[in-house]
Amino acid sequence: MSTVSYTPSADLSFHVPVTGMSLAQFRNWAESEAYPKQGKVVYYRGELFFDMSPERIDSHSALKQTLNLVIGGLVQQRDLGRYYPDGAGIQNEAAAVANEPDAFFAKWATIKSGKLAAPPEKQGKHTALVGAPDWVCEIVSDSSEEKDLEILRRAYHAAGIPEYWILDARNEEIRFLLLTWTENEYAMVESVDNWYRSSVFDIDFQLTRQIDQVGWWQYELKYR
Repeated sequence: MSTVSYTPSADLSFHVPVTGMSLAQFRNWAESEAYPKQGKVVYYRGELFFDMSPERIDSHSALKQTLNLVIGGLVQQRDLGRYYPDGAGIQNEAAAVANEPDAFFAKWATIKSGKLAAPPEKQGKHTALVGAPDWVCEIVSDSSEEKDLEILRRAYHAAGIPEYWILDARNEEIRFLLLTWTENEYAMVESVDNWYRSSVFDIDFQLTRQIDQVGWWQYELKYR
């Protein structure tokens, strides 16, 4: 395999079709000194998708914090399993994908069954889990639109991940796509009075936002 190189430009997201690169080879590269120290790299079926763009605070970082507090808190309070925020990776052999989602969650039963596990050779030092979690979420930015809406949608479906949330807060109205796994593709769950039913959590969710006292967006993820 030839050495992977990248050169950031004015467009800080770009695609490198690395023919023949296996998931194992990507894993070795990701753990080497040559791997980028910033941004995100998605491996999917031998191709690399780089995104070195900084996250917008108003439509990405603030929303991600709300997600961590609400979903992470819900998982902990009800002892549902393990919630992983941004920075933790998943790798799936069947789908030939490796990525660091904005968040993902696995039920205790999923982890105990081995459907999502730490690499045996990396126990205690792993940066990614192998297999398929029960839920994954991506927050769309200008540089990640194609990746989140198309590439990862195909990849996560191929991996057999039961539920995929896509949140897009870049425009006047928040876009909340709650997708559930079916045999051929993900199916979109329709809202009822702006409430979305999650089959993974068995809970209804509603995402809203308002301007706070200093003029910034404040997000609220309600559940019932």
